[in-house]
Amino acid sequence: MKTPILRKYEARLAEVNDQLIYFLFSDAEVEAHLEKNTKNNEDKYTTDIFPDNQFSERLHIKASALTEFRRKSFNTLVGVSLISAVEYLLYYIEEIEDYRASVLPSLHDSINDDKPEQQLASKIKAWGGNEIHSAIIKTIKYLRLRRNHIAHLGEEMTQDFSSLIKNDANHLNGYWKSKKNRNL
Repeated sequence: MKTPILRKYEARLAEVNDQLIYFLFSDAEVEAHLEKNTKNNEDKYTTDIFPDNQFSERLHIKASALTEFRRKSFNTLVGVSLISAVEYLLYYIEEIEDYRASVLPSLHDSINDDKPEQQLASKIKAWGGNEIHSAIIKTIKYLRLRRNHIAHLGEEMTQDFSSLIKNDANHLNGYWKSKKNRNL
């Protein structure tokens, strides 16, 4: 049964992707502009080099620091994009579970787990559907744990996250590589 739920979340994920691509595009343009304007000016400040830019005073760093600042900006944007994308995924799962429960109520609708990917797998199995491939469940787990690591400012990976990477990275890479090779 098709629902408009998927389209809503696909559109949001496309927006996140478009913004990330736009940032990469504009960053490439900024890199060329910065190189041209900061060459031989490494010791000057942004206020000296870009006096007409309304944000140069707020930034106020030496030209030699701009490359590192750009790199950190990129990492922040990617982290925020990942957090948003994972939130959309987890809300999608929740809406699908709620929709299924409203269309075909079941005793198993009350299955509750702190790990949304495990909850989804348990419900689908209990509802009598085809089991979700373990690589998909582990991918959702990876994304959730990666999101948590970024959002909660983790300096070190949690044991769960570290274990998943150590034990399942090759399996997940192989699974998604095979999907890519089949144009899926």
